[in-house]
Amino acid sequence: MKQKMTLEETIHALNMAMPVQTGETPVPKNKPAYADVYYTEAKDERQSLDIYLPKQSDGPSPVIVYIHGGAWTVGSKADVQQNSYDVHVLADNLLNSGFAIAAVNYRLMPQYRYPAQTDDVVAAVKFVCNHAAEYGLDASRMAIMGESAGGFLTEFAATTLGTDYLRACVAFYSPSDLATLSEQNDVEHSGKDVNFMDILSAAMPGVLPDGEKMEEMLLQERIGTEAFREKAKAVSPAYRVSDRTPPTLLLHGTGDKVIAYSQSVTYLERLQAATVPSVLITVEGANHMEPRLFNSSEYTEEIIIFLNTFMNPAL
Repeated sequence: MKQKMTLEETIHALNMAMPVQTGETPVPKNKPAYADVYYTEAKDERQSLDIYLPKQSDGPSPVIVYIHGGAWTVGSKADVQQNSYDVHVLADNLLNSGFAIAAVNYRLMPQYRYPAQTDDVVAAVKFVCNHAAEYGLDASRMAIMGESAGGFLTEFAATTLGTDYLRACVAFYSPSDLATLSEQNDVEHSGKDVNFMDILSAAMPGVLPDGEKMEEMLLQERIGTEAFREKAKAVSPAYRVSDRTPPTLLLHGTGDKVIAYSQSVTYLERLQAATVPSVLITVEGANHMEPRLFNSSEYTEEIIIFLNTFMNPAL
């Protein structure tokens, strides 16, 4: 019988499965100006967000809606405050650069399956837009950002809401095409990719099934069936791109053992085919959740330049 692990032990297991290089990075003490703001009438903690205001601002601030990762099963909006792979370091740099951040919780598996997660993120973006003035935010300068499963939700919101709501999208190692994810992982990793759900099932025995991949659990269909393929194509951002999709910046490591690097390559091709301004930053050898994607001054500078370019009110 499995012994239940704590969330900290789960994160450690993930890091052991996906070795990373960490440096001596100071831990910023980001604190929200507005905490636990409900974005639906349900008053559910999993449907709430925290709003962080920039360190200095002369007026309503451009805002980044941040969507956490965690295989749609774990994770929290608190990643912006403290995170084992340095999301909080990037957040601190964004706040120092004049951006506000709205960090979003959304409903998680296994209690909630698709479309709960996509519905929540779309609702959160609409809430921030509609209530921006109340929190000192500029609704005309909104972007969305997320990593891993949160990157998928980020791209979903961007392709769903388009430029009516969002000026830019930034996604880290996102599974943009659930229909081909398992196949691409097998090709890139010779069948040796890390299955998040195997690790998470050890943390939640009797709750998460062994051997089920995260996309199967989300869609409640088995890979290889026509039902899975139909659902996967309906929800995957790769099939939802249009000329209304906001400019998109992708970051992905070639050594990612969880989400195949080719997922971002293919998504970039879809974006470019739809004439969406888009860039893929390839991080050679970087694994999933690798801190240098978030704490490197090189990548942070490129992210900020991208956001400033497309969130410029003159555009």
